[in-house]
Amino acid sequence: LVCAVLITQFVIVNARVPSASMETTIMTGDRLIANRLSYKFSDPQRYDIVVFKFPDDESVTLYKENYWSSW
Repeated sequence: LVCAVLITQFVIVNARVPSASMETTIMTGDRLIANRLSYKFSDPQRYDIVVFKFPDDESVTLYKENYWSSW
């Protein structure tokens, strides 16, 4: 139980997509498992799906696809 809590707090994000903003890639209601450590060691690559907290309200999680070759 302790291992599971540590992994979900520091290594992975388990989230559900609430809206249709990315319907061509991710459908409404799909579940995502994202790696929290990915961008500690490298920059986002083109076509990566990035999961992040909304800066103005950190209770909101956003999902975006990186169409640019670099940020």
